[in-house]
This record gives sequence, structure tokens and C-alpha cells, in this order.
Amino acid sequence: MLLHNPTSQAELIEDINKMGEIEGDSSPVAIALAFSWNLKNFDYISDIVCQRLSGLYLFQICQMKKPDLARFISRCPNLKSLMLTGMDDIGPDFIAQVFSNGMLPKLEFLESEGSDDAIAAMASAPDLRKIFFRYTDLSITNDGFKRLVEAGGGKKLVEISVSKRSIMA
Repeated sequence: MLLHNPTSQAELIEDINKMGEIEGDSSPVAIALAFSWNLKNFDYISDIVCQRLSGLYLFQICQMKKPDLARFISRCPNLKSLMLTGMDDIGPDFIAQVFSNGMLPKLEFLESEGSDDAIAAMASAPDLRKIFFRYTDLSITNDGFKRLVEAGGGKKLVEISVSKRSIMA
């Protein structure tokens, strides 16, 4: 079965803005999108939605580039939950970048790819409680966690899960 989300970029942005700008509602919102070839950025998401955004879940959003996603995340200071999986241009180096730049200060849950550098940079997210590495860098060692702790991070971590994948030699 092939899954594909045919919704256009403009339609997705319009729907997200409508959802987040319901008059009188200031409760947190989340964006969950899967299987889109059309979505390339979130540039036209309103500031109201960005301020209310607490969860961002992206799966197989294949045209999104690092600078575009970083620009959006930097506009969302209240993000508590982030899942980035199956995205062509987004990997452990991106995760390391956003943490190194202090873009996720309130993050509590992360599901993404991982690396030692990404883990070490997570010290900028003092509320981080759960990490799930779906696709791990085969070079992950204890060094990333050692560097995280040495930088004063990881104090609230209660769960770290790593997907197991087999390597064919």
C-alpha cells in the first residue's frame, strides 16, 4: 500500500492556521502531518499558532529542508514534544543544531534520529524527560550521554529508548 497526502502546501497552512486561531481558545495545539511531498516550509503559520504550539509530529515530510524547519522551530518557544522521522534532509546533525542553538528550551519528549553530538547538545533542554531514537547513528557511544551530564543536562530524563535495527554485512 502506498500512502500519500495530496494536500497542497497552501491548504495545509490554511488548515493549521484555522485550527490554531479559534477565537477565545488559548489552549496548546499540536501539528501532526504524515506522508507529504507538498509541504516545504511553515513560513506562513501565524505567530498565534507558533506561540500555542506544544507538539510537532512530522513523518515522511520529504521536501522539508533544514533551514526551513529550523526557522519554524525558532518561532515556537513552547514546544514540549517533537517527532521528526523519515524526513530526507533532517537527521542527527539537525537535531544537534537546534539543541546547540537553544531552540527547544521547554522540550520534554523527542523522537528522532540520534548521534553523540545531538545527545550532548540536549543540555539546552532542561525539562527533557523522554527520548526515542528511531534511527540511530551507528557511532553512538556513551560519550554523548557523558557530555550531556557534564554540561548539566539530563537531570529529568526518565526514559531513553533506541530502536534496534540489524545491519547486513
